Amino acid sequence: MFDTFLPVPLSLQQYLLRTVAALFIVGVHGFALAAWARVLGDKGVGWDERLTLNPLAQMDLIGLVTVIFYRQGFLKYMRIDHTELRGGRAGLVFCVLAAVASTIAVGLLAQLLKPLVATLIGGNAGLTIQAFLSTFGRLSIWFGLVNLLPLPPFTGGHLLTAAVPAAGRRLAELQVPMIIVAALIIISGAGTWLFQAAYRFIASFGIGL
Repeated sequence: MFDTFLPVPLSLQQYLLRTVAALFIVGVHGFALAAWARVLGDKGVGWDERLTLNPLAQMDLIGLVTVIFYRQGFLKYMRIDHTELRGGRAGLVFCVLAAVASTIAVGLLAQLLKPLVATLIGGNAGLTIQAFLSTFGRLSIWFGLVNLLPLPPFTGGHLLTAAVPAAGRRLAELQVPMIIVAALIIISGAGTWLFQAAYRFIASFGIGL
């Protein structure tokens, strides 16, 4: 009965690749979200030290663990003031969609390196790098898609704020309960069920995904 909640068993090497890939993805996604918010006028993301690729500034530990074991995760919640953004609530929606698109795009673009790696680097080193690029691409797509969910701490929680500001702010304040809810969504397989078709479509554009 509890099999649904258990991660697919992987080798130690696969878990290590996922860990490194997850750190890269968290850094990329957090930086993209902060950068788009800054471009649209919210200076607070810079003061909060979120305008960085450093995953340590972006990660939520539980969100990182769920990426490693279940392919999907979330950041430490980022405060964005839509009243400071050009476009207001529409600007907030743009930030979410642009951050998700940026994360997925980086994952897909990384796949273009695989033929080059295969040509220039032989042996186990070349195979390991190619495996990492594939892992990075798959996790980038899953991470981006699940972060469309309109609940904090997912990036899509800002979509709720854009639609109903009071509700979005209230749920964002309930950090621990919402982190538990987000983790259960991922662990239960609900995120996979919701986005499986979208994942397959997007992955078809990546080399070897």
